[in-house]
Amino acid sequence: VTSRSLKGQTGVTVDEIAKPSFWNDNAGNDVIRHFPASGFYWGGSLYYVGTRGFFWSSSPCSSSYAWGMGFYSSHANSGNGNTRYYGFAVRLFSSGD
Repeated sequence: VTSRSLKGQTGVTVDEIAKPSFWNDNAGNDVIRHFPASGFYWGGSLYYVGTRGFFWSSSPCSSSYAWGMGFYSSHANSGNGNTRYYGFAVRLFSSGD
C-alpha cells in the first residue's frame, strides 16, 4: 500500500488520484507499507497463511469485537467488526501526520 499525504492541497479528485501520473510524480514523501498474507490464528491453528491477510486496528467496536481490515486475492475490505478471539496481526499504521 502506498500512502501520500494531501495535507494542504485542495481540489484533488478521485479521478486524478486514479491516474498513474499522480503516483509517478513527487513520490519522495510517500509512505509504503507491505501487508503480509499472514492469515489468522483460531482455535490452535493458522488459516490462510500466504493467501490472505487480516489485521486489527487499535479501536474496539464493542466489548468483544474490534475493527479490522483484510485482503484476499480478489479484493480488500476495512471497517469490519470481528471477534477479538481471532488471532489477527496488529495494525501497521499509527495516527498522526
